[in-house]
Amino acid sequence: MFGLVLAAASGPSVAQEAEASQANPLRCELCKQIIKKHYYKIPGLSEFYCETCHQAAPKCLFCGRPMSGAQAPEKVCARCRAKAVTSPEEARQLYHQVRDWLEGDLNLAWSWTISLRLTSDLPEAVGIEGKSGFRELGAFLREGETGTIVLLEALPRDLLIETLAHELAHAWQAENCPPKSTLLWKEGFAQWVAAKALDGFNCEEALAILEHRQDLYGKGYRMIRELESKHGREGVFSAVREGR
Repeated sequence: MFGLVLAAASGPSVAQEAEASQANPLRCELCKQIIKKHYYKIPGLSEFYCETCHQAAPKCLFCGRPMSGAQAPEKVCARCRAKAVTSPEEARQLYHQVRDWLEGDLNLAWSWTISLRLTSDLPEAVGIEGKSGFRELGAFLREGETGTIVLLEALPRDLLIETLAHELAHAWQAENCPPKSTLLWKEGFAQWVAAKALDGFNCEEALAILEHRQDLYGKGYRMIRELESKHGREGVFSAVREGR
């Protein structure tokens, strides 16, 4: 089983601290107050936050943005809720669109049947123990010559596209790559495929967040991207098929 995971407490990457410019004072995106000393910025996102909001406000489980108290019970910010794909039929349509796009742009192909299933509790649905501080978004399960992509329901559209592409990449790996591949290679390739889909579907913010991820997923993605810059796409597929 392979899956895509986000750190729930701070989003895909850890917020960073820096000195704010006194000549051009900034306002906190959440409380709208002028930031007098320091600002905090989640890498990949454009907004700035004051120290109080960054440290005390609850964070969105999907993007990591600080939220107001009114949004806290739902654990998802207004922006991500507005982009949520809540219809199973819409999610399935997007699945086929992403799959068709990967077939056309990256020449990925799957010879066996792959179905899609949505769930409100992914760890329970795939039989794993959820980890505190993390949220599992998707998983790929294989049984013989069939596979199932299990996704968390009501994902924001850009995150749904990323997760679909990620899991479809794992399905391709299951057919074409040796099992000896390291986790860094497996997840790095899956995120490289996801990045191509995010770019193809004009998901600029999600792509920017991916570029700044500092976990295994982000490091693996940048490793594969560097390989592509040196040897092209064929070099990537050749190396991944060899299970380096």
